[in-house]
Amino acid sequence: MPTSNPGAEPKSWALAKDDELSFQKEMFREFEAGNAHCFILHFNVHDFVFAPSLCEAPGFVPQRLREYLAQLFLSRGFQVVLYYSLSGGLTYLEPESMRRLVEEAVPQDVLHQPRFYGQGGPEDRVAAAGESQVALSYLYRLLTCKDGGKKMPRIAAILEYLETVAPHENMPHGPEAPLNRQLLHRLGMARQMSRNHLVVGLTADLGHVASSLYAADSDWRVYRVDLPIEELQSRGDRPLRRDRSDWLEFIVNRGLAVRNLPNPLEIGGCEGAITSVGELARQTSGFNYDHLRSLVFYAAGVREPITIEMVHKRKRSIIVAESRDLLEVVEPRDGFEVLAGYAYVKERLRKIRDAIRNQATDAWAAKVVPKGILFLGPPGTGKSLMAAALAKETGFNMVKLRNIRTMWVGETERNLNRVLDLLSAMHPVIVFVDEIDGAFVGRDSPDTGGGGVEQRILQRILEFMALDENRGHVLWIAASNRPDRVDAALMSRFDMVIPFLLPDEAARRQMFTESFPKRDGFSFQPEPPRDFDEFIQRTKGFSGRELDTLLRRAMQLAAERRATSSEETAKDPMASAPVVSAAHLLQALKEFRQARDQETYELQTLLAIQATNFYPFLPSRDELPESIRAAEGDLPIDEAKLAEEIVRLKRLLHELR
Repeated sequence: MPTSNPGAEPKSWALAKDDELSFQKEMFREFEAGNAHCFILHFNVHDFVFAPSLCEAPGFVPQRLREYLAQLFLSRGFQVVLYYSLSGGLTYLEPESMRRLVEEAVPQDVLHQPRFYGQGGPEDRVAAAGESQVALSYLYRLLTCKDGGKKMPRIAAILEYLETVAPHENMPHGPEAPLNRQLLHRLGMARQMSRNHLVVGLTADLGHVASSLYAADSDWRVYRVDLPIEELQSRGDRPLRRDRSDWLEFIVNRGLAVRNLPNPLEIGGCEGAITSVGELARQTSGFNYDHLRSLVFYAAGVREPITIEMVHKRKRSIIVAESRDLLEVVEPRDGFEVLAGYAYVKERLRKIRDAIRNQATDAWAAKVVPKGILFLGPPGTGKSLMAAALAKETGFNMVKLRNIRTMWVGETERNLNRVLDLLSAMHPVIVFVDEIDGAFVGRDSPDTGGGGVEQRILQRILEFMALDENRGHVLWIAASNRPDRVDAALMSRFDMVIPFLLPDEAARRQMFTESFPKRDGFSFQPEPPRDFDEFIQRTKGFSGRELDTLLRRAMQLAAERRATSSEETAKDPMASAPVVSAAHLLQALKEFRQARDQETYELQTLLAIQATNFYPFLPSRDELPESIRAAEGDLPIDEAKLAEEIVRLKRLLHELR
């Protein structure tokens, strides 16, 4: 028989019905209706469970989901709770009483079948680590047998680390895995368990569990356990969820007192110190309850304030670890004021920023926030910088989606599901996808031997981007220089398509007189004016990245000249910031070799203009290429000329190559 779980002491702490977790409500609704008795909980399954109502219980101590489920089942009338894991075997929650209930009710010939245990006996093998086939066989017979004269107690079984017990069919596994998958599948179909016994499997990564358990025709039901949420606005008629604030209040007011530790939110005394629970809750999206608890206890233990830098450092490590390095955290440095030019882009993004800021109090503002924005234009025109600037202006988190593809069958789709789970949990967030034309292959593209994986990835992305519940919470921003290669269905998911043209004369001047000096902390001397004017004229058609490259070389020239002009500066060349002059810029331009063809950039510019979905998103008529400007009328471009120019450039580039 299973061994007891020493030290386990049942408590009566369970969430009030008004505070029930979403998966808890759904699970018992399905169970009580007789629709299902086997369930999988996935994602944030190793965290604490918390709600303000729990604090009202005398002597309340936070419980992790594993322990909370056991107490929940007892409060719902189950008399026996069993745990099973590959490393720990099968154990009872309570030592003697639960085992006695089972022994008295279950016929011994059902539980003691030599063919399952060989020479060892059930007590040894059911509880032994690694004996999954024996333990699951025992559990199956226990939950499906008829009582032996005395009424059978109601049993709830919790299967921990389900991905190790019944791993996915395409993952490496031991010889017992196929039978385990079959036993669990049969357990879901066992109608004699209906409304009597219940099984819950826990896994942090659903994609690593046997797909037969969560397929459309499976009798198992699947629910996600979310990270704690801090809502900006309520969804529907229910009140705002302040999960992180409520938990932090509990930790600060009761958890620190138990350990006799100071409140780190009251220490202050340094730049960037966080001094309120609300501010800390807003800064920690993507944290679970355990992460928040560790952060507060760490800062209190070392007697230091919690700073924004400390939070961001932890957030980076958490997101990288949880996403398995599939998401890169981007820390926005500057807002719109540092970016030169692109007034037409900033005008639109400022409206989005204001709507995002007001959505907590203005329901209409929330409806006008786009789900996706697509930035189009040649390389080096500031698309990624503008996305980061919007994140800075809105206070959103920002992550960059890395390559999720692997060589292993099924792993790519599991990676994607993991990433999308994280994105849903860490809102508000901007998801930036660079070169989206290559990141997701179109549905009409030929299959390259991946068994349709690319098409399934794209379809999953399209479904996620279409969710109305993500509006105002998850904002996708993508960039591309070849919109003609972006899948049409994917293109339609972006509410706003905005072109980024090469910087005009005014923007180039502003870069060197305002933006670059402010960003890099150097002095610029546009003397003599004739040299600076010449530099600006000769850099027509240069991208912002190329201009930045020229600046770096000019700064080197300025530093070298300063170092040779004074013995003092020669000893310490970086003692003070160099003064960059127009002469330095002209010298850098003289040395520069532009290793790209102008026609490609012209084509990419015209394709960006052609793909723009609203005329007001275009720059002014004077900023557009002369070859496509409309001669007269309200529209800024001549559509026929635009199409002709694109055909001409494509033909020219084809001939050159």
